[in-house]
Amino acid sequence: MIITKKLSILLFFLCITYKSNTEDIYLKKRSGRVSESSIDTKQQIGNHYKKSLTDSANLIALESKHIKNVAEKTEQL
Repeated sequence: MIITKKLSILLFFLCITYKSNTEDIYLKKRSGRVSESSIDTKQQIGNHYKKSLTDSANLIALESKHIKNVAEKTEQL
């Protein structure tokens, strides 16, 4: 249960970081204040965060499933 809470907190902060990074890219690209190479770098960072978010969500789902299985086995005893 503690692991699930910690992973949820991590997922929350990754979501915030990914959202702010994506908005930053959009606003700078729209205003024309940034070079294309800088945008590409930020998009790569954004893609990394997106993958981290997906991995974290999958890990939380697996942990929750494991906890549910343990609870069901405990009830059967």
